[in-house]
Amino acid sequence: PDGIEVNKGQAGEALPFLRGLPIKRSWSGLMPFSLDGKPIIGRIPLRDNLFIVTGLASSGFGRGPMAGKFVADLLHTGDMPAVLSEADPSRCISEC
Repeated sequence: PDGIEVNKGQAGEALPFLRGLPIKRSWSGLMPFSLDGKPIIGRIPLRDNLFIVTGLASSGFGRGPMAGKFVADLLHTGDMPAVLSEADPSRCISEC
């Protein structure tokens, strides 16, 4: 696809040794955004055993492991870390 060739050209400008290398495969993934731009992490309201981690957008690889740790801590202790107060799913889920 054209986009891959554009990216390959830009990578070759930054790192010239890449210019002669073929692209063997490509990959893409979702970039989920919430309406307010903040992550949604925690327990789904009105559901005892349903948790969500989404809305990490383009930083999922970087922030995903910490979000996973926060949810693991929540499952283990029952307490949501204070740092996630703005990520509470109840702010955008009115009914389940």
